[in-house]
Formats: sequence, C-alpha cells, structure tokens
Amino acid sequence: MATFKAFSTLLKITSEATCCCPPCRKISSRFPVLALRGAAVSNEVLATTAALETLQRGGNAADASVAMAAVFQVLQPYAGGVGGDCFCLFYDASKKKVHCIDGSGRSPAALTLELLLSKGFGTSVEARSKGLLATVPGAVKCWFDTIRAFGSGKVTLIMMQLSKNQL
Repeated sequence: MATFKAFSTLLKITSEATCCCPPCRKISSRFPVLALRGAAVSNEVLATTAALETLQRGGNAADASVAMAAVFQVLQPYAGGVGGDCFCLFYDASKKKVHCIDGSGRSPAALTLELLLSKGFGTSVEARSKGLLATVPGAVKCWFDTIRAFGSGKVTLIMMQLSKNQL
C-alpha cells in the first residue's frame, strides 16, 4: 500500500509538473518511472549501461555520472569532451546541502598577472590576444574530483570497469 501511495503521489507530481503554461500541460505522453535502487538514463544505451553497472557494483550517483560521461567521450565526442569543461552539482541529502565542482578551464600555470603586465596588457585581455585566453581543459579533473569528493574515491576501479565494456 505504501508503495502504491508513493507511486500515486509521484504520478500526480510528475503529471502536474510537465509544463508551466496551460496549453502545454499535457505535452508529455510518457509515464513516470519509479526506481527503488537507482536509475540512469541517457540517449546512448552503452552510456546508460555503464552507469547502471557502476551502481550495481556499489558505486553511487557520482560514480555513475562520471562513468556515463566517460563513455560519452567515445560515443559522442562532438557533444563535449575531455578537451572541454565540466561542472558538477551534487546534493548531499544527509546534510541537505548542494555542492559544486567547477571544472571550467584554468589558465596555464605560467600565465601570471606579471607576465600579462610585462606584455603591455592592463586589467583586461582582448579576445584577439593571440591565444592568451586559451584555458587548460577542466573536464577530467572535475571527474576525478567528483569521484573523490562525492563518490567511492576509486577512480581506477571505475575507469578499469569502463575499459572492459565493449565500446
């Protein structure tokens, strides 16, 4: 009975929350899915499978998200990649707090304020400054930081598991 009540409530919330404007309220024709032990979804079966296998092996949502992102680097490299940026928002239910990891690109270590001033730049750098605005990609570091901060901490285990998948 409790499961049915929870499912009914979820169904009600989902059906009422499909859209905010009256003409579009019934835009979705899909039924909500209730998962008791975890879920993963993407537009790539292998990415979803990697996330689900990570959960089945004891990983949590953070581990599964990184596993899915890594598989996407092989299947859809045009959609973002290891040469890009990444951001992580993680909700800690026990503390009721949202955490963020900023995986946007960093400036190269040798690019200092002193260097810019010596090249004649003031407080800002123009976009046509011959590559001085290029950043070091932050995606992979964000993945590692996410696994260490919110996941199992076992980066090697997750990456080895992915290498066993037949991509």
